[in-house]
Amino acid sequence: MTPDPIEPTPPFVVTPVPPVLLAWVRQTPDAEAFEAEVQAMQASGGVPFEAVIVAVEAAVRGDS
Repeated sequence: MTPDPIEPTPPFVVTPVPPVLLAWVRQTPDAEAFEAEVQAMQASGGVPFEAVIVAVEAAVRGDS
């Protein structure tokens, strides 16, 4: 039994990154900033769970 020959892979095609994707990436916080915010919340004791629920409900209603 002979093994199947390895098919060559096509070269990479360079395509521009869509502007929508670039905008999303720029809004996404980097890991260091995220970690700093988490540490700040832990140091301050965070916020009560009820406050999170109130904020989520306000966001769902469209309140600012």
